[in-house]
Amino acid sequence: LGSFVFESKGHRWAIDLGSDSYALPEYFGKKRFTYYRLRNIGHNTLTFDDDNIGEKANSSLYDVACTDSDGDVTATANLTAAYEPSHIKHVSRKLSISHSMKTLSIVDSIDYGSSQAKEMTWSMHTYAAIDIDKTTSTVELSQGKERLSIAVDKAGTRCPGLEISSEDIELKPPQESTTGMRKLMLKASAKTCTSIAVNIQL
Repeated sequence: LGSFVFESKGHRWAIDLGSDSYALPEYFGKKRFTYYRLRNIGHNTLTFDDDNIGEKANSSLYDVACTDSDGDVTATANLTAAYEPSHIKHVSRKLSISHSMKTLSIVDSIDYGSSQAKEMTWSMHTYAAIDIDKTTSTVELSQGKERLSIAVDKAGTRCPGLEISSEDIELKPPQESTTGMRKLMLKASAKTCTSIAVNIQL
């Protein structure tokens, strides 16, 4: 829940992997949530301590709005039910996309309540090359001649010690191949990280 995709200028920049082969051993049984694509670590969303989301969780949209004919479209999803296994009190994700379709803003708000979660991870999967500038908390993605920038909005982020990193995602058979796939991650200690605002812009 909470995953997103982003396409522009002939490229898909943020990719959702979807499901895997139904022929995998115990795909609908005990091994179901051992497969990467079926866990939230395999999607563009939040993870706490690598816990999986609630198996029967759902979410609801609210505050869906378009300011005017030339304005941004925004929507907020209540993701709290997804993180019941981590005992998070409340999680919401607000997405805003500009009228030009060139800017996507994502704001995650977290109230940990009595949760004992120790680490929060924000993830985005892509086939683009990733260049991270840790001094400015910015990332440049590239596909061919096209470029896309990702920046942490410091004004809207309350997340001390936030670290940016990436890793190659290479799944082994019998899972379907992910050759060339990379995952961009923002990580921080839970409890103190209560808001993350990210701007994705061409």
